[in-house]
Amino acid sequence: MASADNKLMSSLRVSSKVVKLKLPSTNELSYNINIIIATLRREREITPFKYQTLTHLSTTHASLSLSLLSIPNRLG
Repeated sequence: MASADNKLMSSLRVSSKVVKLKLPSTNELSYNINIIIATLRREREITPFKYQTLTHLSTTHASLSLSLLSIPNRLG
C-alpha cells in the first residue's frame, strides 16, 4: 500500500508543476479568422451569426491573452 501511496504522491508532484501555455498570438489568430471569414464569404456561407461568433472568438482570445500577461509571475 505504501508503494501505491508513493506513486500517487509522485504523480501529484509532477502534475502540480507549472505548465506554460503556448497560445497563438492575437495577430496570428485574427489573421486566421479573417481567412475563414473571407473563405465563407467567397462560398456564400457567411451568415451574421457565423461572423459574430468568429469576431467574438477573436475578441475573447485577445482578452485572454491580456489577462494572462497581467498575471504577476510569483512562481519564477
